[in-house]
Amino acid sequence: MKPMTLYAATVTGVQSNTIYPHRHTITTETDLKAVAGFDHVAATYTANKRSTTGFITSDCVVMDIDNGHSDSPAEWITPERLAEVMDGVGFMTATSRNHHTPKGSLSARPRFHVYFPINPVSDAAVYAGLKQTLAARFPFFDSNAVDAGRFIYGNPTTTIEIFDRDGLLDEWLDAADDLDVFAAWDEVTQLIGEGSRNATLSKFAGRILVRLGKTEAARQAFDYKAAQCDPPLSAWEVERIWASACRFATKVTSQPGYLPGVEVYFEKENIYTFDSKGELLITIMSSLAQEESRSISENVTWGHRRRFAEGKALISYKNLLGYTKNSDGDLVIDETEAPIVRRIYANYLAGHTPSQSAADLTRDEVPTPQGKQVWSVSTINSILRNEKYKGDVLIQKTFTIDFLTKKTKKNEGEVPQYYVSGHHEPIVDPAVWERVQ
Repeated sequence: MKPMTLYAATVTGVQSNTIYPHRHTITTETDLKAVAGFDHVAATYTANKRSTTGFITSDCVVMDIDNGHSDSPAEWITPERLAEVMDGVGFMTATSRNHHTPKGSLSARPRFHVYFPINPVSDAAVYAGLKQTLAARFPFFDSNAVDAGRFIYGNPTTTIEIFDRDGLLDEWLDAADDLDVFAAWDEVTQLIGEGSRNATLSKFAGRILVRLGKTEAARQAFDYKAAQCDPPLSAWEVERIWASACRFATKVTSQPGYLPGVEVYFEKENIYTFDSKGELLITIMSSLAQEESRSISENVTWGHRRRFAEGKALISYKNLLGYTKNSDGDLVIDETEAPIVRRIYANYLAGHTPSQSAADLTRDEVPTPQGKQVWSVSTINSILRNEKYKGDVLIQKTFTIDFLTKKTKKNEGEVPQYYVSGHHEPIVDPAVWERVQ
């Protein structure tokens, strides 16, 4: 395996340290163990002071594997499994100081550093690009540790493993076809269990479309991944997952307001919309976000309808003249507005038409439920027909037909309705309300 150059500090676990004066050439387990016990770096820096701007050269890429990509032990990566995924590539591994111990909110699991020999690189951006490319291809690599100025915490009790191959990481990345890379990754992962099939395939569909676009190769990789499901998903379900990722891309690009000629850079996600992969990534992310929004909407709707079936109503009182809510959220009479409601009912029973009542209230400068000065016949009719004024509630008079636009429709039997008697204190005696009807 090609020798690697590392620089060690004289301290261990000191994040504030920036000086790494001791140069080591790594070819054996003993060489790496001597360095890995101290904080160290994998590049030559100006005056041995670690910084991105002081980067001079490197012949080694170090990546972290914390196995934070999954909580399933079956999907955790070990050095041996990494060797299967990156067949032919030489590397060494050293267990980290958090190996098989809890870290933050994550349980104990394999955690180690991977040292890849590369052809010498003298450009910090190119060096960081190698790390970013590797992290983008495989979710088990830590994507937060991909700059050219990072250091590796020392671990005096580290365990070293060597996978002595001739292949260099940079050459492998240049030559590897994305489809083969994904296939290799899938080859060493376990079957996708029943509880995670849809989510795993949806995520994979987005990733492979970003890599390869809407191509035959991308679909072949997706079908390969779908074959890992145990028990298998139906052909219809597999097709639905794939179509949901592709369909939204077509929908977005066909919109009248779509502006492909305006470049936007998303700094956090490192996406340029002029880049074809960046444009597709935004499309896929939007598609996944829409699916998540739909799922959340369905869950909320289910919760509401379950409450409705139990007689628990959700009432908007903002435009409900004569009522307000107390500190417990219960509907209570607002005695400053209730006389208006009683006046409307009394006038109707006295022979006043809705048109006459509207004119009288407008003349007397009584504000409408919306706070306006002019009353309409439809507002008077709505108050006269509203069962809430006799203390009852008819639930689901309308329902939402589109979770994105929030468009509603009058319920004409499409969804169940529930009638709750005596839900709250009436403003109008129920007998009076019935006479008005």
